Amino acid sequence: MEVFKRETEEIVNRFLERRISVTECKSALNAAFADVFPKLNSRQFDSLRVLLMATDDCLTQEISQRAREQMRRRPFKRQRLLAFGLSEKAEDSSPPVP
Repeated sequence: MEVFKRETEEIVNRFLERRISVTECKSALNAAFADVFPKLNSRQFDSLRVLLMATDDCLTQEISQRAREQMRRRPFKRQRLLAFGLSEKAEDSSPPVP
């Protein structure tokens, strides 16, 4: 269980430092969970649940913050598109900004 805690902390820190994407973070956390789950005994489930909820809360807050940052950048992007005579639909076809 301690190894899982350390690995989870390392994965979350890499995500918070923007060294890995949301998808990579979730995949790494799922792999770590899949590795530890068969090794747990019933007394460890409560600790695991607390750790998973705390991790989920941290990731949710970071994802929300990144979404707010992206939304703050969007108005400028719309104005720039309109200045070049492009419609906002052209913006929809561009790849998402990580």
